[in-house]
Amino acid sequence: MQIDGLNFRQFQLLEELWSVDDSEELCDWFENLPTLDKKTVISLMEVIRQEMLETKVEEDLKQANLAIQRAKTLDI
Repeated sequence: MQIDGLNFRQFQLLEELWSVDDSEELCDWFENLPTLDKKTVISLMEVIRQEMLETKVEEDLKQANLAIQRAKTLDI
């Protein structure tokens, strides 16, 4: 996954976020962030979620198109 256009602080927070091993560690890390960083992390997590959804939709669309093409070759 690649997220373009991040400033240095956003990049740092994203690196820290990726290094977290489990949900408990994530909660501890997040709770200790300053308020502005918390807001930034929430925004970054939303971007990640959107990217993951977009990737999933693209994969599903490819699979659907393959199934349609196969069905057409079988004259279904």
